[in-house]
Amino acid sequence: MHLNPRLSIWWRLMLALALAANGTLAATNTSSWIRLPWSSADGLPNNTVHGLAQTADGFLWLGTPNGLARFDGVRFEELPTTNIIGAPHRGVVAMTASRDGGLHLGTDRGAVISLNKGRRDVFVPDVELSKPMIHSLTEDVEGAVWTCYRNGNVRKVAGGRSTQVGEAEGFPTGGEICSMTCEPDGRLWFLKRGQLGVWRGNRFEVLQRVIGRAGRVAVAGDGGVWACVDFRLYKYKEGGTLADHGSFHPRLPGTEVSVMLESRNGILWIGTTFSGLYRYDGKSFETVATTHQEIISLIEDAEGNIWVGMGGGGLNQVRPRAVTLETTEAGLPVPTVSSLCEDRDGVIWAAMQNGALARNVDGRWSVIPNDATWAGDAMAVAADPAGGVWVGTKTHRLQRWENGKFVPWGDTNRMKSQTIHTLVVATNNDLWLGEDSPVTVQRLHNGVLQDFEVPPDVRVIRASAQDAAGNVWFGDSQGALLRAAGDRLVDETAATMGSPQPIRCLYATPDGSLWIGFSSLGVGRIKDGRYSAIRARQGLQDDGISQIVADDRGWLWFGGDRGIFKVRQEELDGVCDGKLNRVRSVNYGPAEYGLVEGRPSLQANFGNSPIALRSRDGRIWLAMRTALAVIDPDTVPRSSRPPPVLLTRMAVGDRTVATYGGKLSVTSAGEPGVVELAGDRLGVKLPPNHRPPRFDFTALSFVGMDNILFRFRLDGFDDDWRETRKDRTAEYPRLPKGKYEFRVIACNSEGIWNDQGASLAFVVTPFFWQTWWFTSAVLLAFTGAVIAVVRYVSFRRLRARLLTLEQQAALYKERARIAKDIHDDLGASLTQISLLGELARQDRETPAKVGDHVSVIQNTARRAVKSLDEIVWAVNPRNDTLAHFIDYTGQFALDYLRLAGIRCRLDLPEQVPARELSTDVRHNLFLVVKEAINNTVKYAQATELRLRIAASEDKLELTVEDNGRGFSHPPEDGDTDGLRNMRQRMIDIGGQCWIQGRPGSGAKISITFPWPRDLRKTGD
Repeated sequence: MHLNPRLSIWWRLMLALALAANGTLAATNTSSWIRLPWSSADGLPNNTVHGLAQTADGFLWLGTPNGLARFDGVRFEELPTTNIIGAPHRGVVAMTASRDGGLHLGTDRGAVISLNKGRRDVFVPDVELSKPMIHSLTEDVEGAVWTCYRNGNVRKVAGGRSTQVGEAEGFPTGGEICSMTCEPDGRLWFLKRGQLGVWRGNRFEVLQRVIGRAGRVAVAGDGGVWACVDFRLYKYKEGGTLADHGSFHPRLPGTEVSVMLESRNGILWIGTTFSGLYRYDGKSFETVATTHQEIISLIEDAEGNIWVGMGGGGLNQVRPRAVTLETTEAGLPVPTVSSLCEDRDGVIWAAMQNGALARNVDGRWSVIPNDATWAGDAMAVAADPAGGVWVGTKTHRLQRWENGKFVPWGDTNRMKSQTIHTLVVATNNDLWLGEDSPVTVQRLHNGVLQDFEVPPDVRVIRASAQDAAGNVWFGDSQGALLRAAGDRLVDETAATMGSPQPIRCLYATPDGSLWIGFSSLGVGRIKDGRYSAIRARQGLQDDGISQIVADDRGWLWFGGDRGIFKVRQEELDGVCDGKLNRVRSVNYGPAEYGLVEGRPSLQANFGNSPIALRSRDGRIWLAMRTALAVIDPDTVPRSSRPPPVLLTRMAVGDRTVATYGGKLSVTSAGEPGVVELAGDRLGVKLPPNHRPPRFDFTALSFVGMDNILFRFRLDGFDDDWRETRKDRTAEYPRLPKGKYEFRVIACNSEGIWNDQGASLAFVVTPFFWQTWWFTSAVLLAFTGAVIAVVRYVSFRRLRARLLTLEQQAALYKERARIAKDIHDDLGASLTQISLLGELARQDRETPAKVGDHVSVIQNTARRAVKSLDEIVWAVNPRNDTLAHFIDYTGQFALDYLRLAGIRCRLDLPEQVPARELSTDVRHNLFLVVKEAINNTVKYAQATELRLRIAASEDKLELTVEDNGRGFSHPPEDGDTDGLRNMRQRMIDIGGQCWIQGRPGSGAKISITFPWPRDLRKTGD
């Protein structure tokens, strides 16, 4: 800025005091405007904002002494210029948006930087050029950047070159700062030392001379330019005349115009160095309060909001005041209103908390003075179609204001109660009164008061309304809901609400709905005899509802314990009818709409009715405990476009894996491992042991920022959408392997949704044991193990079954053998004995023959007993050991040979191995030995037989050797069947049998039986 060096000391002191006041002087003249401030306490990198711009994606960009920053309405993100150009360049002293969506920056060391589509074009001047500081930047239609310096110089930066313009190009000389602007059609304007002109071809051409020196120029929306020189405003269009629009007078000396901007609605905004912000609407100048008086940058965003950057005062958003708080400063006797109405002539009447009666005529409040006809104890007011205003009082009186005076109604003794809390003027002009002390409901019809019997449990009747069908309803402090039907009151509490709930207000809408405001249960609706309720858990801003009023735009306005909010009636109906799950409340909070600048939070008043209204001009009047709130829906900021929704960052723990750089690409996007969210968004992969992921998102709407509603979900993890308002971050635990997609959508304060929103797909890679190849290998191994186990178990079962079958077969075989032995040996012997006995009986006459027969019977019986003994020995499992076999066989040989008269020599082992012999093996071995001994007795004619048994760890050997006649070849007669049977028996049990003989030298039979693998030792 340009300061007059001749300022006196007293003026400097006055300036300091004015700056310390921080806009207080302007505050009383700017009640129609509010400012929303941000400072370093809110995250702004620096309270000096040299430049402002908005890029196509919706971000608001700020140039500060700390560098570059972007703002989404909630969060500031600082982006130092050292990331772009490096030291010693740091601060941004000038900034403008480029026509192609980028930014042009002027640094504190004189560099000019152009950012767009990932490109960074930097012009760094030499040492001489870096001394003067850049004042402003202007881009022409060809993309060249015109740099105006504080020493009055101008340079053109184009094609990577910087060119000084001067007298040779027709540029006016002098030290005053040059102001430049460019029309959309490409005409570049300049203003310097009172000379207004254009750049034409390669020269500056002066078109007008204006009296004065310091000035600024700005594009006019209808063509041409605005020029403000020494606080006089002009408008000029090439080929026309210079139009003088008058002047304004700054409050402080030394003030200069610093910046100008015409908004899209044709309003001109003028910023000054020491006297704050001015507004020109084509007719008059108006001061607009800001938090600081040094204005150095101005822009209008895409939604029509005006942004003000100040030198030390931070950032302000300026907008029309939608809500005015009227208190004693506006002429009310006390801040709290108890009842409101509007008469036929548009006058607003207010019964005050202290009983005073006030009225608003042409925007100015006045109090009805107390006199003989007015005692000043107003409780409720209601206007009738005839132009009168009924006033219910606290002391037995009902009065009517007509023709400029009070007219007491009839005989006050007809009034049943002392205090009138509610008044309803019905459509048939009947006046309904809700009274207290005692509780009474009365109707004034054609000048006659009619009493209605009130249920005994009704307390204070403080709410009343007439619905579209003509029914008059009353609600009391205990929750009773009464309906006037004919000449009686019907208690509808149980039939509608089910149980009493304290009622604060009633309101009827033209569609036949009766809306009920409860003290702690939100809002109820009665329509077509059906009751429904909506509470805060379904999206209502508050559960304590004191006032309800409808506007003409489809909204229901509510005054509650937590202030003012509105909800679309179609959403309320949707929830009541079961078509929607939630409503969306638009909150009119202190910060967002400037309701309470330095005041406590608002809370709605209740107690008397009516207490809220919509006036004929469309304004909403709500009685708060600390003020009367007047809302003009026409000035409520609205945005008709869906808000741009962006995913700005994805992080795992403290590490950023994806970020949004946009066209400027000045964030960490592009760094190794960081994905650019404005690009194709490919390649986001998280390791299996990643830290919990976090997603930052935003919606770039600067209207009703606290009322922007977000819905987000993580596909693959969330089952449904989640909702949030203030918190623009979503956090999740560590995710299992798989594919995911994070999605976020949002709606603005008007409920317009951006259903496309923003999304990011990513993958969580598996641990190695979760990979397909590992799973396949494990599956194969498991399958192989299952097959092996199944095979093993199957073979075990098969083997067990085979063993069982073998045992069964052996059993069958043994039974068959036993049967055969019994049949062959024992049966034959018994048959022979039977025949001999018969012969003995026949020869009983011949004792000698009988004796012979008895002798034979005796021998046969002895053989039968022997055979039976052998059979019993063979089948007895206790004999299935090698020791029992050797003992039995040796004993058999001794006994048998002794009877035959042949000497028996036994060669048996002293230590018998502990071996088991199965019945089959033991029986066959014994039969082979028995057959060999029997053959010796029958055929060998031997006098001696030697039986040798030897047992080792591998086999069992038996040898039967005699000294009989021997043989050169085994006999070929029938008796040789015994020798073949001996060999066959040994083959059957896995052994071998050899028969050797020489004539005259006896015979030798050798038996070998190898121990089978499954033949256990008896000690194992």
